[in-house]
This record gives sequence, structure tokens and C-alpha cells, in this order.
Amino acid sequence: MIANSTNPSNLINPCVVGRAEDRCARTSWLLKPVVFVLLGGLSLAGCETSARTSSASTAAGGVGEETLTERVDRLEKELANLRIDYSVVRPSMERIVSDENGLEARLSAIESAFGPVTASISPQATQTPAYQPPSTPSFPSVGIHLASYRDLENVERGWAELQTSNQDLLSDLDLAVVDYRSGTDGVYKRLIAGPLDPASAESRCASLKDRGVWCQVVTIKR
Repeated sequence: MIANSTNPSNLINPCVVGRAEDRCARTSWLLKPVVFVLLGGLSLAGCETSARTSSASTAAGGVGEETLTERVDRLEKELANLRIDYSVVRPSMERIVSDENGLEARLSAIESAFGPVTASISPQATQTPAYQPPSTPSFPSVGIHLASYRDLENVERGWAELQTSNQDLLSDLDLAVVDYRSGTDGVYKRLIAGPLDPASAESRCASLKDRGVWCQVVTIKR
């Protein structure tokens, strides 16, 4: 609309209406300044609009630069706070690291001290059976009862006499003295020779009986 109104050819020409040449000439002469004034005003308006647009753009750019500046300031403050926090906790962190190194050194010392002991203990984990010394010989459960006495001295004397007279049957045997309590006569000491297996005890006892020696196969109580 403005572009059409600024074109001089589109303005109403009074010459067409009045048909008078002198009036047309005067009117055309008078309208020229008006047209120039209108064109100048429109040019000024356009310049003002462009200036306002440029000012608005400049203002918008200023706001963006200010926000970026604030953001940079905020990040710098946060970085400064982080440095302050680290400076506060740094001594504690260094102390923890130092304590850990100290514990590792102590642990290494303990392991070094217990190393040889552990090596000497490990073979014993197999539970090696303890040494059992051989037991002293003892009579089996069978012997030959040859006599009974009241005291030990008579037992030893009687045993010596029996061995002398029956060396072939008693020389390889040992003496065993067993106490026997009689219901009415008290305690007797039995002279028993052994050790023998049951078959050998029966055979030797039979041979002694043939020689007139009293003999009886007995079970020896341990």
C-alpha cells in the first residue's frame, strides 16, 4: 500500500478532471513539493524502523553476552569451591594413604616373621601316628598251675626246685605269681608257669603229671 502511494504516476491528477491546461500546470507545480515531502517522510520512517530493528538486535545480543558472562562466573566460582574443598580434605586423604602404607609394612613384617613357622607347621598337618614303644612281654591267658604257697619267698624257692628237676618242660617258661583268696584259709600265692598256648599247656601238664608233679591248666587273669 505504501509503495503504491509513493509512486507519482498513481496519484490523482486534477488535469484529467478539470481539462484545463493552466490549472493542470499550476496543480502539477504545486503537487511536486508535496510528493517530495511524502517521499522524504517515508524514507525517514524506513530509516527509523531499520534503526529500531538494529537496536533490538543489539539489545538481544547484549542480553546473550551477559548470560554467558554470568555462566562463566558461576563456573569459575564452582571451580574455586572445588579447589577449596580439595584443600580441606587433602590432609585427610594423605593421612589415610600414609596409614595404609604403614599397615602394609607391618603386615609384611608379620608375614616375614611367621613365614618359617608356617613352613614347619604345614608338614604336621598329615597327623603322623605317634610312636608306640613295644610293650613288655606279658603272659597270655593260659598257664600251668604247679603249686600254692603262703608267701612269695616260698614261691620262688619252689619254682627253682621245679625248674631244676624238670628242665626239659619248664626251663623256657617264666614265673607268674597270682594271689588266690580261699574262703576259709585266707590268701594263697599260686605258682604259675607260662606263657603257653592252650594245646602246649595241656601237653606239658600231662607230662608233669606222669612224673608225679601236681599240674593244672589255668586261665591267667590280667
